[in-house]
Amino acid sequence: MWAVCDEIGIEVQLGRIEAEIDRRAIDGVDEPVYYKGRKISSIKKYSDTLLMFRAKKLDPTYRDSVNLNHSGAVQGVMVVPGCTNIDEWEKASQEQHSESLGE
Repeated sequence: MWAVCDEIGIEVQLGRIEAEIDRRAIDGVDEPVYYKGRKISSIKKYSDTLLMFRAKKLDPTYRDSVNLNHSGAVQGVMVVPGCTNIDEWEKASQEQHSESLGE
């Protein structure tokens, strides 16, 4: 029950945040212009950064290219594929370690 309420609360907050992101990036915000300590006007400012992040979320072609392939040597790391929990990993890693020592 609490988990569902928490998820709904997060969705509501994200909706409000995304609306504010859109407002600042697309509609802009009025910033006052002062001269000799007095407000004489205002200027509309837009957030290019927020607009960029919004575009990256909506369209994968705007996202940064990331290469997660590793081509270097790895030493001292024990890889145990197919484990879904810590107990399975611990058992399999102990077996792999014993095999590597020739036991």
